[in-house]
Formats: sequence, C-alpha cells, structure tokens
Amino acid sequence: MATLFTQHLYQPKNKSVVRLVRSFQLNYSHTFTKVRNQWLPAIREFLREETGLKMHQKVIGTKIQKDSNISFHFVTDREETFLKLIDQHYLNLDFDEYTAFNKLRLQMQSSSRFFKKEGEGSAFLLDILEEKPHASFHELENYLDDYFKQYDLNKLIQTLFKNAGRTADIWGTYTYASSRVEVYYVPLILFCQINNLPLEHSILSTLVHEMAHAYHHLGKDKDNSQWSAMNVTDKHIVEGMAEYFTWLFIEAYKDNHPGMEKTYSCMFNCLADEYTCFKKWTPTYSKEAIKSALLSTRRKGVKDYNEFLKLLQSVKTIMH
Repeated sequence: MATLFTQHLYQPKNKSVVRLVRSFQLNYSHTFTKVRNQWLPAIREFLREETGLKMHQKVIGTKIQKDSNISFHFVTDREETFLKLIDQHYLNLDFDEYTAFNKLRLQMQSSSRFFKKEGEGSAFLLDILEEKPHASFHELENYLDDYFKQYDLNKLIQTLFKNAGRTADIWGTYTYASSRVEVYYVPLILFCQINNLPLEHSILSTLVHEMAHAYHHLGKDKDNSQWSAMNVTDKHIVEGMAEYFTWLFIEAYKDNHPGMEKTYSCMFNCLADEYTCFKKWTPTYSKEAIKSALLSTRRKGVKDYNEFLKLLQSVKTIMH
C-alpha cells in the first residue's frame, strides 16, 4: 500500500477528518484498489479507442508493458488546501454525524405524515391508542432543522467543493513534468458521504479525467506526434477535452452501473466553465469531428480557445 497511497505532512484539526485520514486504508482501500485494478485497464482501452492515441510500449522478453511511464497515487488532497479549507470553515463539524443526520432527516421526511400534531386529522385518536411519540418526533425534527440551518448543505458544497473546484483540480491532477496522476481521496470520500453517493464511481470519474490528460499529453498519433504545447494551451481546450472523454466514458458504462450517472452529474455541477465548456460542442459537432480537432490541435500547436473553435468548425465543414 505504500506505493498506492501517499499522505501529506499537514495534520488536520477537524476530528472527523483526522479519523478519516487515519482509517481510510482500512475502510476504503478495497474500493480504491478495485478501481485501479479492474477499471484502469478498461479506461486505457477506452481512451486508446476514442482518442486514437497510444502510449509508449516497452517489450520485455515476450511481455508488453503498456503505460508504464505514468505513475499513479491516491493522496489526501491537493497540497493540503482542502484539509486547511475544512479547518478554516468547518473546524467543529463532525462529517460522520452530518452524514448520519442527513440520512435520518430524509427518512423522517418520508414518514412525517404518520406523526401528525394534535388535532390534525381523524387518525389522531388512533395514534393516541397506539401511543405514537408525536412530541419526541417533532422535537427531533426541530433539532435537525436547527442543525441544518447551521450546516446548510448547499452552502457546505459551495464552500468546500464548488469554490475550490473553480480554482484548482479538487478531485485529482495530472502533472506534466513527472507524468504523475494523483487522485485526492479526502474530498472524494467526504463529497460522497454528504451526498449519499457511491465512492467507486466518484474515483472512477476522476481517474478517467486525469488519464485522459495523460493520453492527450503523451499519447502518440499515427504520425508518432505528441502534444508538446499542452502545458501552455488554454484550459478550455485542455480541461474541456479531458472532461469530454470522461463524459463519453460515463455515457458508455452508465446503463450497466446504477448510480454512475448521478455521481458524475453531482461532481460535474461543481466544475468551472473550462471543464464544462465541451457541452457547447456536443450538440453541434460529432464525436469524429471533436476527435479530429483534438489531433489537429496537438499537431498544429493550437493554444487559443477561439482558434480551437474555428478549427472545430472547419473540421465539421470538411467532414460534410
């Protein structure tokens, strides 16, 4: 596990986050390992097929080692910024308690009609005979209402995930110099906890995005070319392309994996425009046109987003 998981030196002050960091390998390593061992080969095959790009291949004896130049790690967060953000805004929030209370509130909302207040409806006399704890139920309702006024879900997501997601890669990163993929497990776990989402699918969405960066950067086209100017190219092109292929992957697998599309959509709602801009391409341009525009962008060294959009339009015109 030492090569799979990496921790930073910062010691979080939020006690529930401390518990998460200390116990995540025990509680979550199976899920992370499953994504790496079972999903990663499918991701690589998908990206090779959809992008038309292939990684270096080294032949050792009779065996071919693919993508051996990409290092892969699960890390707490990006340079400890997320941990510090929690300590700044939600130092005393117990995320385990928050998750449990959120589930409890949903259950109470669905059963509240069976606990009407005194004088409400003809069923009240029957409720008295059954000795339903009306007062206790409504006391707990009021407690949860006050709790979620203090820790509003929308504000929490805005502060920790949406705002952070607009200034940095909150879920993961690909580093050009080292060809290193990092997936940040603290924001992923907490995001899934508070939204009641499957962790496996959130890790998967992140990994597809970061592996797409790796393929776009290091992958070789049929002319043996790579994207040497990727690190100085407009983020709307770089991030938009990576998120486009992530979306394609989800579309390809969602029918056989319940919850995958919902998880992706919740994460997608936290992303900035440079990630989501591909949604403006898809109604107008075909998969083949976008793929061709990616390959042309790499070969021609297109860096400006407006120039890319012109290229995309010209590809469409040629294809028709």
